[in-house]
Amino acid sequence: MRKVRPSQPEQLMNPSTQSTPLDQKSFVTKDVLARRYGVCDRTIEKWMKAGILIFLKVRRVVRFHVEGCDEALRKRGFLN
Repeated sequence: MRKVRPSQPEQLMNPSTQSTPLDQKSFVTKDVLARRYGVCDRTIEKWMKAGILIFLKVRRVVRFHVEGCDEALRKRGFLN
């Protein structure tokens, strides 16, 4: 795998030149999301397959964007 390096060494030390990471608390596992909505894991999988939920998948790791999922389910009438 190729390593990417900044063109200027000072960019490593200056946090203002680096992108701000996403809030890790806004991404949760399938189990946490199922408990949040009071449904089983299989329902979450069905919603994923239907394209309802906002999620990120890297290899075998799946994380759901809580605010995006809330909004998507609200639009479809699943949430108040």
